[in-house]
Amino acid sequence: MGVQPDPDSACTVSIPARRGLRLLALCSVLAGSLSAQPLLDLGSSPNFVGSGARALGQGNAFIAVADDATAASWNPGGLSQLERPEISLAIEGFRRRSDMTSTTHPEMASTDTVSLADLNYLSVVYPFRLGTRNTVLSLNYLKQYRFDAEGEFDFSLRDALGTKSPWLFFSDGRHRFEQEGCFSSLSPAIGIDVTDRLAVGLAVNIWNDDVTGDSSFRRSNRELGEYGVSYDGTVLGRSAYNVSTVDTYTVDAGTSLTLGTLYRISKRWSLGAVAKPPFALHLAHEHEYTDAISSNASDRSEADADLEFPWVLGAGIAFRPTDPLTLSADVTWSQWSQYVLGENGEDLNPLSNQSVQTDQCNDTVSVRLGAEYLVVRTGYVVPLRCGLGYDPGPAVDDTDRYYTGTLGVGFQKGRYMVDLAYEMRVGQAVNGSSLVNLSAAQDVVQHRLLASVIVYF
Repeated sequence: MGVQPDPDSACTVSIPARRGLRLLALCSVLAGSLSAQPLLDLGSSPNFVGSGARALGQGNAFIAVADDATAASWNPGGLSQLERPEISLAIEGFRRRSDMTSTTHPEMASTDTVSLADLNYLSVVYPFRLGTRNTVLSLNYLKQYRFDAEGEFDFSLRDALGTKSPWLFFSDGRHRFEQEGCFSSLSPAIGIDVTDRLAVGLAVNIWNDDVTGDSSFRRSNRELGEYGVSYDGTVLGRSAYNVSTVDTYTVDAGTSLTLGTLYRISKRWSLGAVAKPPFALHLAHEHEYTDAISSNASDRSEADADLEFPWVLGAGIAFRPTDPLTLSADVTWSQWSQYVLGENGEDLNPLSNQSVQTDQCNDTVSVRLGAEYLVVRTGYVVPLRCGLGYDPGPAVDDTDRYYTGTLGVGFQKGRYMVDLAYEMRVGQAVNGSSLVNLSAAQDVVQHRLLASVIVYF
């Protein structure tokens, strides 16, 4: 549509005086309504990140494997398998393409992309003997949830001012939304061998932005266009609007636990389980509103909020039919129905910004499969990895269905280990919860690349 409103425009009337009075009153009401907030308020669900290129290469089916420093994220019970001090680092890059369509607003059809490169994981590991049992301490920086999304599209609204009225309100414009940020944690962890076969572990996740320097996200929505009234198909008056909101959420305080256990049935088989109890993050919410045309030019407010994260329970199994080959499978349940944003005495669904009494997310179950094969040569080892997964995301009264495929490769020589992994994540007709009442959804394809380096001492 490419609407280019004139900031100096006003309701321009060229009709008889009686209709003119009616129109002025209507424009006044509409102007007051539009200057209160944008027509749309869009956001994005949190995306679980996952730590390390080795786990990603195996499709993130890592609960019953968990034999490197990323165990603090996947299953702290696996930490006790580490026998040498080490430091590790992982960086990631991804690019996501989203194609939007709407059954009721065809003008919304658009394509948008998001790209970034960032630190994924950082850790220090120190094993020692506690009596006759191996014990491992680690300190980890984990990137746990991302909120990145953006889009830009045309939007048109036509509403009759009465059931059979010749009067019609219209609004034509362009909407842009952008969301960026993540929740990271500083996570000290411990893993202990209880018996020769059973190990347990615990990670304490500290989410405070003052500690991590990276536990906040920012959401902005902007609308630029025009609105007006027509009578019997003739435009009687129009006016421009240029409205935006910016919401910034910063974690002031918050801790959570990750509990894990690993049981080695035999040399070939192992079982793993992980539990993440529900927790709440205390947020500082800063809201900014700007109307570039109205005399009510801007407004800024601050509030406290609590974001409640749900139970997450996972179980995994690993099978080693031969020494070089490991096959793994995980199942994880996330209680997204208890994902709630509490602010100003209201409990809201963070995806739709509506009351949880009317909008509630469905719980999700993810299934992941992975494989690793070690090509052993004199002086070095080359791991080859692959994985598949069904990895749904939360949605209002539904789930967003995503499917993943991964490939990975590594190289270990002496004290050094380098891993590289690639993931493609595909979802069709997803993110509808953030496009509420628009009958809109997105087809998403995401490419993700992780590189990890481990140094043993």
